[in-house]
Amino acid sequence: MVLCHWNGTIKYGPDGVYYEGLTPTKIRVRQKTALSTLLNGLYPIFGLDKQKSEFKIFGRYPVVVSPDLFTYLLLPVVNDTSLETMLEVPTNHPSIKDVELYLEVKSTSDDVAVPAACSSLFENPGTSSKRQRTQQPPEATEASANACLLKKGVNSSPLKPQIMSSLWVDDHELRVGLCFKDRYELKKVVDWCSFRGGQRCVVKEIKKDEYLFECIRWKCNWSLLAARMEDHGFVEITKCSGPHTCCSIEPDSFDVEFAADEIECLIRVQPTLTIAELKDWWFKKFGCKLETAKMQAAKKEAIRKTYGDWDQSFRLLPKLMAAFHSSNGLLVDWQYDSFPNSEFASFRGVFWAFSQSIKGFPHCRPLIIVDTKDLDGKYPMKLMIAQGVDADDYFFPLAFAITQKASTNSWRWFFTQIREKVTQRKDICLISSPHRDIVAVVNEPGSLWQEPWY
Repeated sequence: MVLCHWNGTIKYGPDGVYYEGLTPTKIRVRQKTALSTLLNGLYPIFGLDKQKSEFKIFGRYPVVVSPDLFTYLLLPVVNDTSLETMLEVPTNHPSIKDVELYLEVKSTSDDVAVPAACSSLFENPGTSSKRQRTQQPPEATEASANACLLKKGVNSSPLKPQIMSSLWVDDHELRVGLCFKDRYELKKVVDWCSFRGGQRCVVKEIKKDEYLFECIRWKCNWSLLAARMEDHGFVEITKCSGPHTCCSIEPDSFDVEFAADEIECLIRVQPTLTIAELKDWWFKKFGCKLETAKMQAAKKEAIRKTYGDWDQSFRLLPKLMAAFHSSNGLLVDWQYDSFPNSEFASFRGVFWAFSQSIKGFPHCRPLIIVDTKDLDGKYPMKLMIAQGVDADDYFFPLAFAITQKASTNSWRWFFTQIREKVTQRKDICLISSPHRDIVAVVNEPGSLWQEPWY
């Protein structure tokens, strides 16, 4: 079974690429199907004119990290070979039942809109701006069905009308008939358009599932009305009176969510961008400055959306370590407190060392340097670092650990892991700060560490 996603967004998360959008269309495709044959079948299924539009296809391709763990890559399907690679996924990986394809539709004609735009939902300029939410005349219903509902092909499942929100980006205009997944998506678009025009607006729910946007200037005549339509289930703009009759204002306040949406693409590519660099980018793009505190909050929110929050990071840490263990022979040791429910535990610490470091250390000087680094965030931690020195006097990363705090117990655990799992070399010199916890552990009876240390 092939799941065809479209009219959504390709995103990246902890498990790799994924698709955010509506329910996919299910079709059956034989393994040796040619790409041209697949394309010829997709056009009638999605109600598209082959002469006026074209498909770009991407596959969600699994890469084995461990026997029960996959990460997913975006594979462009550009020829018969790449299509065959995707169609063989269920055969090569029995735990994966469906092939996932992401479809991008591009119009090759200026006067043709992709059916996903639901152009039949637009009101004609000459008609009244008022419309019924639950009933349409037969002609309108038939037109809507012809333009918005996807044609049923063999072995295909029908879809609901697709949302139109992606088209607003082309001309930055809000107009009657645009459809959105929910009120929050609509608000993002309205905020964006208001920002580009130097205006600000507020929104209120006047009735259940009916939303009114108005300019903050009370004498301005601009307003926008939207409602969730029962015929297709999306939030649709039903009335838009404009343009603004007020003067543009200098934007002095930005919603953090709005700013986070704008910088999310940058953070995904380069999460190490500084606040100063992000502020410079913002000024060059929008011509106005953003406060440092607002940008810090926006970056934090963008990181949360892209990589997850602190709690998600801790939950994914075992999966990350398992992936490193499977692919690079990572040596790992955990410290945790058990809960009555065996499925959960409280994190106390994790030690790790790469096999490459363990194999390379015998060729380094008989010296280990240890230090700590404070890790800020919602849950303050300590990063313990052990490194050697090679023959060229360069630092050689050896072992690491993250603990809740640096204490006698955590140092004893860290040093024991190094001695038992990383190196058993004798006559190793240990260099560290003269911290009392380190001194206490080194001087304990039976300690495998010998003085002097500095």
